[in-house]
This record gives sequence, C-alpha cells and structure tokens, in this order.
Amino acid sequence: MRITRFLSLALLAVSCGESGTRSFSTMGVSDSAGVRIVTSAPVDVLYAEMAAEPALVIGRLSGPQEYLFGTITAVARDERGNVVVGDSQANEIRVFDPTGVHLRTLGGVGEGPGEFEALSDAWPVAGGNIVATDLALERITVFDSTR
Repeated sequence: MRITRFLSLALLAVSCGESGTRSFSTMGVSDSAGVRIVTSAPVDVLYAEMAAEPALVIGRLSGPQEYLFGTITAVARDERGNVVVGDSQANEIRVFDPTGVHLRTLGGVGEGPGEFEALSDAWPVAGGNIVATDLALERITVFDSTR
C-alpha cells in the first residue's frame, strides 16, 4: 500500500502539465560608482498542481511482475506522455503508456550492455530515448526508442 501511495503521488507530480504562461525573471544590471549591481525579479513558475484524486495509478501489491515495484528511483513522463519508472531493486526501467498499460521493460541485473548493477536514475530525452545511470558500473546508458 505504501508503494502504491508513493507512486501515485509521484505520478501526480509528473502528470501536471503546463497551465498558463511562464514568466521568467528579468535581470537588471546597473553601475554604481564602478560597482556592478545585478538584480533579478522573482519568477512565477508553476511546477506542479495538487489534486484530491491521483491522475494515474501504476503499481500493485500482487499481480503481473511489470506492475510490482521495489525501490522506485525515478518517475518521469516522456514527450509522448508515456511514464518512465526506474526501479533500483529490480535494476529495471519500465515504460507505461499514458493510461498506465505496460509497454516495455529495459535493463535487468548484470554487467552487460543494457544491464545494471545499481540503477540510480532514469529519464526520458528527446526522440523517445531513455538515459539511465549506474553507480556501480560508473556508466551512462542510452536506450534507443526504436528498439
């Protein structure tokens, strides 16, 4: 139950899209008797919105392996709205569609290409690729979206 709640909250945070316009700080530079003064106004950027109900729930206490999680180290949405979840206990990255249906599992325990000894982070990048880091192997792996 604790894992499901945590994942629900994490997914809620990443599922929040942009609303409204972003305002960026305006920097000002002035000179006061040869002393450079740099000022910036605070920004009004909305990073996440909280809701009473989760937008999406992924994870179960029992059932298919791809929906069971050990230690979640990363949760992010890619440019298509898919949810990328890194599980360092299983040393796997699981990708789910925007409705929570499992699409594919990447990685696994090992030292070979695409395997992990200590998955520490995973995040989607442009083109649908996924970048992952392994602290034990001191390695960065890029998973191609076409495979």
